[in-house]
Amino acid sequence: MVHRDLMSWFRFMCIPVQERGILCLRREYFPHLTSRWLHFVVIVCELELIRCRAEKHPNLNFTAVVNPASGPGDTPEPDGNYTRDIPRLNSYPNIRTVGYVSTVWTNRNISLALADISTYSKWATNATIPNLGMRGIFLDETPATWTAESQEYLENIASAIRSDAGLGSDPLVSDV
Repeated sequence: MVHRDLMSWFRFMCIPVQERGILCLRREYFPHLTSRWLHFVVIVCELELIRCRAEKHPNLNFTAVVNPASGPGDTPEPDGNYTRDIPRLNSYPNIRTVGYVSTVWTNRNISLALADISTYSKWATNATIPNLGMRGIFLDETPATWTAESQEYLENIASAIRSDAGLGSDPLVSDV
């Protein structure tokens, strides 16, 4: 089979397993590639799949969790792959992009989690790359059992997210 462009090849290499957008990579085609390259291929396939699904189902809402480096990374903006694709995702009215923030079961220093949130927020005001902003935050590694300390930690983070204008007027705060 001949593929005319890179995206048609990626669509061929990725098999949609469920309507929810979970992918199974055809690994038999990649025996010689490193895990880093496979990770890149999976990300590109997922981005292409979510765009296709958003176009095919304009009345369904999609959430895309953006995770450049186990969070926003150490630089003020993500690398070129993300600065290219986030605006594409944000151009769809039925796709909400949210930034990934780990809480390490509320054991992570809260100032580090808040710094990640602030970094994602600042993407919205990036003058050189329009439409880069996140529409909320996905909180990962939240505790399964309630404690007063965990509740306070998560309430402080949720308050910071909701009050941050860079995440929009109705930011998504989610752990699921």
